[in-house]
Amino acid sequence: MSVPTAFNAIRTRLADMTLTGTPPIKYDNQPEGTNTGHFQRPDNSEWLQLHITVGDAALAMFGAQKTYRHIGIATVSIHSPLGKGDKTALDLAEEINQEFRLVTFSSVRAKVPIIRPIGQVQEKWWRVDVIIPFTHDEVV
Repeated sequence: MSVPTAFNAIRTRLADMTLTGTPPIKYDNQPEGTNTGHFQRPDNSEWLQLHITVGDAALAMFGAQKTYRHIGIATVSIHSPLGKGDKTALDLAEEINQEFRLVTFSSVRAKVPIIRPIGQVQEKWWRVDVIIPFTHDEVV
C-alpha cells in the first residue's frame, strides 16, 4: 500500500464515522470558503481538522519483493467554541479513540490513540487532539 493510499484509508475511516453532532472535517490543503469542495468553518459548533504525517520507513521483509513498513501519525484536532466547556470536545475525542484503537483497516494498523487537550487556539476555539499512531506496509 502506497503512502497516498494509506492516507486515503485514514480519511475515509474518519469520514465514515457517525460522530455526535456530525462535525465537518477539514482536510490537509483544503481551501476554505463558500465554493463547492471548500471547507466552511462553522461559527458556533464543533469542527474537526485531520493532519497525517509519515515518519521513518524500515525494511520489514526480504525476498523477491521487499516490504517496507512506514510509521505515521494521524492527528484529529477537535475545535469547540470557546466558553462551551470541554465535555463535547472530549466526548468526540473518545468516540474517535474507540474507532481507531488497535484496529486494522485497508492494511493500515492503528495503535493506541492519545487524547491530548491543547486549550485555546485562535480567538474563539478550544482544541483537543486525538493522536493516532499507525503503520502500513508497502511492497515493492
